[in-house]
Amino acid sequence: MTRRDDSNLDPWAFFGVPDPGAAWGAPSPKQAACLERAGVPVPESRRQASALIGAMVGRTKAGLCTYRQAMCLLRMGECFDARVTTFGGAAEAIDDAIHRAREDEDSLGWDGLVGTLREFQHGRSAL
Repeated sequence: MTRRDDSNLDPWAFFGVPDPGAAWGAPSPKQAACLERAGVPVPESRRQASALIGAMVGRTKAGLCTYRQAMCLLRMGECFDARVTTFGGAAEAIDDAIHRAREDEDSLGWDGLVGTLREFQHGRSAL
């Protein structure tokens, strides 16, 4: 899995689709809203947005983890393969991390970790 920087997962690598390049003008407001709801960075063009949305729908139909779940797992330092990690498997891993954090309340940054995990866990897209 490729990361563009410390805070963002490369959506092209995550969804496993090639970047079709900028064309067709800026993404439509509906495309941008769909990607933003899913936590995916909005690309420069309609063609790119269309490719990412199509890949999101395909992952949803296949029962695979969402982009938000993958981001959460990466931030927690979990090792996983996004090509095969299911939505349910990712949700379970996130729940387990929350429970581990609750058990170790004396750890530094407990409130921030749990808040971050809950944000990603409940920020599922409505595709």
